[in-house]
Amino acid sequence: MAFLIRDFAPDDQDAVAQLILGGMRQRWGSRFDPTADPDIDDLWASYIDAGGEIVVGELGGSAIATTTLMGCGARDGRILRMSVARSHRGCGFGRLLVAEMVARSRRRGMLVLHVSTDTPWVDAVAFYKACGFVATSESGGDTHFELVL
Repeated sequence: MAFLIRDFAPDDQDAVAQLILGGMRQRWGSRFDPTADPDIDDLWASYIDAGGEIVVGELGGSAIATTTLMGCGARDGRILRMSVARSHRGCGFGRLLVAEMVARSRRRGMLVLHVSTDTPWVDAVAFYKACGFVATSESGGDTHFELVL
């Protein structure tokens, strides 16, 4: 089976929302509050209509990974809503999504790509470092990274 990265379509809303929410449930456990992230209820309106790009990673016709690219500032971008199904983590799919967003950022003329993650989530912190991001600060329990393009 080949891994396919493609643009988000309106029909992907439920599958991608469940992928993101599933990752959040796994990360936060009993502290997870599904009402705290209303952007997930309508990903198209929250991100595509706002000038962003969402990609879906498919394996065997099923969405197993996703991420979003948004512009921020004059020439910067931000990766948001990165999620890989638990059953497919550690297989390189997340790195492929990051590489896709780096390529899209460059095509859009962005100079720096940002991402943030929960500081105690050591696997996510290590993942972004392994993808070439450099930690720039910590605040509010998050580690903030950037990658100069």
